[in-house]
Amino acid sequence: MIVIAVVVAAVVGVFNHRSDQSSDSTTLFPTTTPSPVVEPSATSAPTSSSHSPSPTAYHPKSETSNWIYPNSKKLSDNQYETSDSPETVTDWYKAKIRAEDYSTRTFVATSANSKVFNKLSAAKNNQVITIQISRNPESSQTLVALDY
Repeated sequence: MIVIAVVVAAVVGVFNHRSDQSSDSTTLFPTTTPSPVVEPSATSAPTSSSHSPSPTAYHPKSETSNWIYPNSKKLSDNQYETSDSPETVTDWYKAKIRAEDYSTRTFVATSANSKVFNKLSAAKNNQVITIQISRNPESSQTLVALDY
């Protein structure tokens, strides 16, 4: 009730103020006179960034070797192969992700026509790792691709 009275008093006061100063050139209401517009120059640089940070790849040399599957053979940068089954490799990486205390985890296992493709992703403290594990039916090797 008090709030309504205050709002009504304020509105009445504004209208009374406007009618009392009708001859005055200043007004509390919008006018048709345009306001100056300040446009940025081509050389001005933004003073602050408005985008929010996102997880970035994190790979200090000392920690990336911890993610290489044991007894695997390096094929190229961050790609390895092993004779272990895709299930064994996937279980090892799941345990590794849990042991490293990654809070965000995604595990997707796909198998069709004896072709296996498993993808694991994990994030912690702006550190992201993605592991792809695959094996074709005609191969005896499981492929592991790491993305830090």
